[in-house]
Amino acid sequence: MNLDPFRDARFTPWWWEWAPRETRTKENLPKRAEIAIVGSGFTGLVAALQLARAGRDVVVLEADTVGYGASSRNGGQVGSGNQRFTVAKLIELYGKDQAQALLQEGISALSYIKAMIGAEDIQCHYREAGRFRGASRPKHYDNLARDMDDLHTFAGVESYMVPQAELGSEIGSSLYYGGAVLPGDASLHPALYHSGLLDRAESAGVRVFSHARVEDVQDRGQKLQITSARGVLSADKVLIATNGYSDRSIPYFYRRVVPVASAIIATTELSPDLMTRLMPKKRVCGDTRRVHHYYQSSPDGLRVLMGGRLAGRADTTRPQKFVHLYRHMLEIFPELAG
Repeated sequence: MNLDPFRDARFTPWWWEWAPRETRTKENLPKRAEIAIVGSGFTGLVAALQLARAGRDVVVLEADTVGYGASSRNGGQVGSGNQRFTVAKLIELYGKDQAQALLQEGISALSYIKAMIGAEDIQCHYREAGRFRGASRPKHYDNLARDMDDLHTFAGVESYMVPQAELGSEIGSSLYYGGAVLPGDASLHPALYHSGLLDRAESAGVRVFSHARVEDVQDRGQKLQITSARGVLSADKVLIATNGYSDRSIPYFYRRVVPVASAIIATTELSPDLMTRLMPKKRVCGDTRRVHHYYQSSPDGLRVLMGGRLAGRADTTRPQKFVHLYRHMLEIFPELAG
């Protein structure tokens, strides 16, 4: 395949066109803070916001621009997280009680983010249009049906099955052998959501510092000493919120977190009629492949956003790294060729 589809592509996150990343470099790093948070993504900012409103003195340290990582460039799909393992597999791995606790934690997270967006009035195109999971093989349809039954039994999650004959009501594709719909799942614009959290955190008194990569954290008895690219900070407590971006400066997480590269491609603007034909209910979508893809319409309803795993790290200087995403998009929607 030639690389013509990427000839005029821009290799920066499409989300950032709506919410450019910001720097926080003017203020000098303080000598001390009550709580230091490493990482300015969703986890870091939500924690900082809650702590600041509880009266704590909070500083957030970010290695790059604020929200540079996955928080501002993810798939924008909001769900309870039960995608990797079936309920039966979770029970096999962890036992019934722990499996149920894990499922409930995911459901609570879904409720929390919805409540957070509403309470903080964050304008991020939150849309509760549901999720469609396509069965990539005939046997996957039956497996999905069993898993949806288990999900309702153990966690109370509502869903329904869509047989292959009715597939057109959900998606303008003949690729799947039916699928499942989880109507409670949602989508949002991740970069706008992040910008909203940043604004609320700073309004609550949180001090955020970009380009302050943490190089070392040392226990100095009653205090913790954080050495960063912008100086040394002493704190009573440190919260590490770096997830897949954890490096050798935090050995505990570096040894335990395995980063997995993922990327999203966005089409040029398409006609509203075509978008309605392809994705009539504007759901977030995925499939049952072992290495699955995820996709949806953009918040303005004019583009298809297609995401999936990458081999190795994302390299925007090599368009061939993203060709498999384009190929799979055409498997689902052949009329997008060209």
